[in-house]
Amino acid sequence: MSICWSQATDNTCYRELQRYCPRPSRHFNDPILFHPQSLWLAFRHQHGPHRQGLGALVGLLVGYFSHWNTRCEAFAVGAIVVIASLCALWLKKRLYGSLSYWDAIIPMLFFMRVQWETYLGTTNPAHGSLPLLLIMLYGLAWTCRSDVLKYPLVLVLNFLAIYTGFGLFMGLITPALLAFDGYRKFKSVPQSNPWYAMVACAVSVASLAHFFGGYVEAPAADCFSFPYAHPTQYILFMNLMFARFVGVRGYYFPMVAGGLMILGFLAVLFVRLRRILSLRKETRITSLVIITLMSFSLLFGTSTAIGRVCLGLDINVAGASRYMIYLVPGFLGLYFHALSLGGRLRRYSLYVFLALSILASFPSGVAHKGRIGQARLDWKNCYLKIEDIAQCNELASTQIYPVPKAEATRLKDKLNFLKNHQLNLFAK
Repeated sequence: MSICWSQATDNTCYRELQRYCPRPSRHFNDPILFHPQSLWLAFRHQHGPHRQGLGALVGLLVGYFSHWNTRCEAFAVGAIVVIASLCALWLKKRLYGSLSYWDAIIPMLFFMRVQWETYLGTTNPAHGSLPLLLIMLYGLAWTCRSDVLKYPLVLVLNFLAIYTGFGLFMGLITPALLAFDGYRKFKSVPQSNPWYAMVACAVSVASLAHFFGGYVEAPAADCFSFPYAHPTQYILFMNLMFARFVGVRGYYFPMVAGGLMILGFLAVLFVRLRRILSLRKETRITSLVIITLMSFSLLFGTSTAIGRVCLGLDINVAGASRYMIYLVPGFLGLYFHALSLGGRLRRYSLYVFLALSILASFPSGVAHKGRIGQARLDWKNCYLKIEDIAQCNELASTQIYPVPKAEATRLKDKLNFLKNHQLNLFAK
């Protein structure tokens, strides 16, 4: 069971909070369940540092037809990631012309064990799964041969990504890519029209500006401060984060391994930025897609380090499961680059990639099979009998929302709402 809570009990008060509260609502189901709003307001609803975007619409659709069954929401999230992995395979075929046995690495990247919280935690489609799908579709849009089709697709997907979870970092990448594409056509390609790209660049900048209309600053942690007292820890935090993606544990070894991965990312970006100047369209598009994928993950990693480093240099903090899905595009871009290498370097790189993917995908009890589901079932059965939050927390040895925030956010009122409407754990 997964429930999101509000700080208000009536729509008027809720709207006032949305206008004047110094922090945005952290309760992503408010505008689509507890305090229904228009689809546009639900689309723009700010949940922490990001907005809900398509996540609100998908959540509303799945919730409506499932009576807000959390299992259905989790399966929907899983289905979105499956579709994203299929799009990644299609993207590989568009870039390289065919699929091979090596491409088994792609679904491994999309379903590594460290990402378990995406499906078993609080199931929010806007946080992880939908941004991943939009980024894959965005990469496919760049492979279109016709500028008349390519630029509108890029702009629409960019707008949706900006508004959906941490896909917002695409808002920084797209203007740079479009500006560079227009400049290259103006300087290097005869009989080409650079104005499509330049107009698209202006529209992408406007999309990012629109996102910040009415935006409320929302630090990722209560202890946030910038700049941090020990800025070198930003780098160490990112090292732990990237190492965690491939299942590395410990402290010192992940520091070194993660650092080497980030250096590898930066080296590939440098190589691809040089290749993007090539006059061959196929080489340029491949480099552009790789730059997009890897830049997104690096931007996300950097922002996470800035926002959460104050919580400590702990691999469980830096490598929080719900954030690992945002590193998938970067490692996919690294895989695409490895495919472009020649001779032994290509073969050895792919062997290393395959070995890491197998190790990181192999079940190891990270999510403690059955434990989370049983704990939630015990809590549900307890609450259906006695309807006492505190007592069920104690009897089931779990909490569906931490104390004291449960009281501060009127969890009891939310449960009463679900009961009165026979939704979620009260559904027949």
